[in-house]
Amino acid sequence: MNINTGLGLTVFGALLMAGCAATGELTDKPVQLQPDQGIAAIVLDAPNRITQITFMAKAAGGTNFEVPDTRGGPSLYLVPVKAGRYCLKHFRYWQVIFDATQDLGCFTAIAGHITYAGDLVPSPNSNGATTDQQFIPTTFADMLHQQYPVLAGRYPMASAPLPPAGVDATPATDILSTWVENMSGGIGQAIYIQNNSSWTVEISSFNLTGCVNTKPACGSRQLNVAIGPFARKRLMVVGPVDAHAAYAYRYNYYYQNVD
Repeated sequence: MNINTGLGLTVFGALLMAGCAATGELTDKPVQLQPDQGIAAIVLDAPNRITQITFMAKAAGGTNFEVPDTRGGPSLYLVPVKAGRYCLKHFRYWQVIFDATQDLGCFTAIAGHITYAGDLVPSPNSNGATTDQQFIPTTFADMLHQQYPVLAGRYPMASAPLPPAGVDATPATDILSTWVENMSGGIGQAIYIQNNSSWTVEISSFNLTGCVNTKPACGSRQLNVAIGPFARKRLMVVGPVDAHAAYAYRYNYYYQNVD
């Protein structure tokens, strides 16, 4: 099976002034969260120093927040937030403020958990800026336990539910996991896909190849199916045309970040 990754690149617009937000970065000490609070884990991997990095709350009751200036290279910040969705709003590079023209770098914080927002890689240039949201959970977990061992031991990391027992799922270290489940009665298989990230992804197309005795037949299908944070969906059921004969197929898909 081939998994084709997509990059979430979005242009910012240059502005002359910045807004304000609260800054509440945590140190590695025990903290008592409210029942509706979680911890946002922001990894910023900026090529140079950027400042005034602001995330906007997209759900009712949430509060905008800032993270400290970057030093260049990957930097991890933990911030207590109300559970809900947040998006990167703006940052400053030298004398220019780059303000997001649409939602990007978004994630959904889970109450009672540390939620990995992905590695955000902003790239300012003379025409604006782009940002890439990457899913590198193993590296993030290493950073978390090295820099924040107390908090890492106190609060679990937000994650998708485990796949059903007995299925051969692709690793949860991939942004998307897939597996098949046999249908009741043994005729056909359901193909499932699970989003292991804290942001929404969209399956833009799904391809069946190498088909032998299958329905549906081989081909590419435009799906445009959105899968929310830590959610799973059944994409398709594949079965035999002749129930008394063997059947075989392969599949792959394309996706993109939509937050």
